[in-house]
Amino acid sequence: MFELPFLSLQGRYARVQRAPCHEFGVSLVPRNILAGAIASPGHTLDGLHLTPAGHRWLATRVGEWWRDNSAQ
Repeated sequence: MFELPFLSLQGRYARVQRAPCHEFGVSLVPRNILAGAIASPGHTLDGLHLTPAGHRWLATRVGEWWRDNSAQ
């Protein structure tokens, strides 16, 4: 599951995401990965929806994260 990139003052929303992941053993991809895809120039059509380049970037970063964290 992707952790949504909320502002730091919205910590309760982050907890709402983390608790069920912990309870059900679901991996939570850190918010900085999705935020990086959205914030990178040319990766969104409208500031939110990813372009093909944005999808490739995100897939690569999630793959790297998964490779490094799936054994934990």
